[in-house]
Amino acid sequence: MRPVTALLPKAAVAAALALVLARAFMGPPPRRLHPLLTLIAGFVGLIGYPIAVLVAADRHPQLASILLGGAVASMAVAFWAARGPSDDEGDDDDEGPEPPVDWEAFDRERERWDWSATR
Repeated sequence: MRPVTALLPKAAVAAALALVLARAFMGPPPRRLHPLLTLIAGFVGLIGYPIAVLVAADRHPQLASILLGGAVASMAVAFWAARGPSDDEGDDDDEGPEPPVDWEAFDRERERWDWSATR
């Protein structure tokens, strides 16, 4: 295999990993929480790391690299799936802004506390 053609699969794997990681951490979160997908993808990613180490120890570095890339991508998917809101309705933006602070009521309460503390 020529050096340029040997570099193409590595570049493709690196580009795929970069896209998956960018989407998982910088892209929009899912509309809702996916607990089953989070658990499965996290488990696959967690198991993929030691399997890749064992494959690399068995003198198969290319296969180990592919397995490790898959494990990293799987963990990225797990983190993305866990970013969703925990309720089924989505964001709580429908409630509107909080009312302004009633500083006059605050001052009245503070005066009452000062008066009761001096008694």
